[in-house]
Amino acid sequence: MLRVGPPNKLGRGLTWWARAWKRSHSMIVYAYDRTSSALLAHVWGASTDGALNEFVTMFRRLDTEATLGMMPITIIDVDPRAQRLNAPQRRTISDAFANARSPVHLVAVVTTSAVHRGVGKVIAWLSPAGERRRAAFHATVRDAFRWCEGERGAPIPILKMLHDQVVAATTEAGRGRIAKSASE
Repeated sequence: MLRVGPPNKLGRGLTWWARAWKRSHSMIVYAYDRTSSALLAHVWGASTDGALNEFVTMFRRLDTEATLGMMPITIIDVDPRAQRLNAPQRRTISDAFANARSPVHLVAVVTTSAVHRGVGKVIAWLSPAGERRRAAFHATVRDAFRWCEGERGAPIPILKMLHDQVVAATTEAGRGRIAKSASE
């Protein structure tokens, strides 16, 4: 495992890591803020078990450390070149979401693919997330931010900071299509 940038603590409990799996060309970059109970991830490359387990570990950490009375947020920005998860990997994600302890968890998936967003909406209609999870698919990170803010009923300025941390780590790793700023 190659670490792209050292673990960092930046004010308000902001911590970010970037990890690359060289052999599989799989990458997940994420930024997490404990105080605001928010996790933002950018995913591209092969869908390896290592990358998936890294994400699930951070999701569980977010769920465990979530601030009481604040809906935890997970935003997953999926690069168009990211490979699909296989059935066991989808089950792992499903189990992590199903076993979340938070009363309500917000999950926003960002994809440029209109087909993937449409499929996500159809799945949500046929099999709703339930009272413990609210999920939505978005075309842009900015749309995901607005949805999360609407669900929480307040602005969440840390989301842009988290996004900027993910962009910096992604740029450092030299991968992905991610925009330079959430405002773009």
